[in-house]
Amino acid sequence: MIELRFPCDLYSGEAVDAAVKMYAEFARAELEKTEQAFVVRLEALADQDLGLVADELANYALGATIERRDG
Repeated sequence: MIELRFPCDLYSGEAVDAAVKMYAEFARAELEKTEQAFVVRLEALADQDLGLVADELANYALGATIERRDG
């Protein structure tokens, strides 16, 4: 399991949620919101490289956050 933390003051919750949904076929995810961060706990599905999936999910969340702020 890998836990990713996305600070609420930097990331859009909608973007983090979209990232979790985008990578749902590669990893099972649990999303929780704390006062400071959106927390995503990932478990790989099948033979997926969990580190790679976590990196890609984080990149997607960042890109989607930027798009939401620029849009």
